[in-house]
Amino acid sequence: MDYTKITPWNSSEFPVKVNNIRFNQDNTLFTLATSRGYKIFSTKTLREVQEETDLVRDFGDLKIVMVYYGTSIVFFTGKKNNKNITQKQLIIFDDFSQKIIGKFESKKENIINFYVSKNAIFIALENNLVILELISMKIINIIENVEINNKLVSFNVNNHISYLIQNQTKNIYINKYLFKNNIFSGVKKSYIDSSFDWVQCLQLSQSGNYIALISILGNKIHIYETSSCSLIKCILIGLKIYNIEKVSFIYNKTKENYISITLNNNVIKIYKIDYKENICICNNYLDEDVLNGKINKNKYNAFINYLWPSKNDDITEYHLNIKTHNNIIFSDFFVLEQKSFVIIDNIGYYYIYFFNKEKIITPNSYANCKWI
Repeated sequence: MDYTKITPWNSSEFPVKVNNIRFNQDNTLFTLATSRGYKIFSTKTLREVQEETDLVRDFGDLKIVMVYYGTSIVFFTGKKNNKNITQKQLIIFDDFSQKIIGKFESKKENIINFYVSKNAIFIALENNLVILELISMKIINIIENVEINNKLVSFNVNNHISYLIQNQTKNIYINKYLFKNNIFSGVKKSYIDSSFDWVQCLQLSQSGNYIALISILGNKIHIYETSSCSLIKCILIGLKIYNIEKVSFIYNKTKENYISITLNNNVIKIYKIDYKENICICNNYLDEDVLNGKINKNKYNAFINYLWPSKNDDITEYHLNIKTHNNIIFSDFFVLEQKSFVIIDNIGYYYIYFFNKEKIITPNSYANCKWI
């Protein structure tokens, strides 16, 4: 297929750009934030579940959109230069009645990111985190001087948040907000003293049991258990400097036993992991070799053999080189059965891959379709 001849949806004069994709809390629906409002889709049928209206299109260029479970309640914020929905506003909209039913508005700071969990709304401003009780919209916590970066703040459905405080590069803080009958009852705090001097990105698992940290060079993954704050898994990505766009835990049946990373050159690596007790043996000299651009192959091979001596290794790596129409905005396991992996680019094309019996990722018949 010659991608250069594909005309964007509607017309070349009014193309629609996809800005973001966000799943709901139970992964049954996902929303696309676009340059002309939003669209809501089912993860099982891959079909749009609501009729697009002029009012929704008039919301304009949206940055992030998230729907609450299987309801018609939609949360969204605007992008820069959107005069209808600004970057300082979080709008709560009933898609069924087509009415705005709530709004949070920051006086000074723009909204960088937000997430709606079971009982709370987490809002990442430029320097602070604001946590709201979902039902009442009351502010229950403000965390100041946070290192706000979409790769350094992570939320999950079970009311967890992880973050870094500015100038405290080794301490990863994790808060779990407690609720009783949807009423805020307290917060449980913990922190991890990372073995990395600085992390490039972090990600909480959906259950909140694990957190993954990527080293500043992007060449190592450390997975910690959040209850004990102990290191339980070390994964060496490679002996180069990598810019990691995204890291994700993959939930399969009873635990998160896959992790995926997306690199900025459209390469995706997926690791199958087994949570056996693991001691990190990453040596600093390897990082020095990477920085100096000099890799001793004998030393590297000896290190790999020591790290993973068995052929029946519990870390299995899958590698994807993705050719898309445009920039990737999303890459992750997609459906609840976790048999498929989806890549979405920013003009609305999606590419679906699946694991076959030989555990090789191959395109299926849905590949290279377009939503908008």
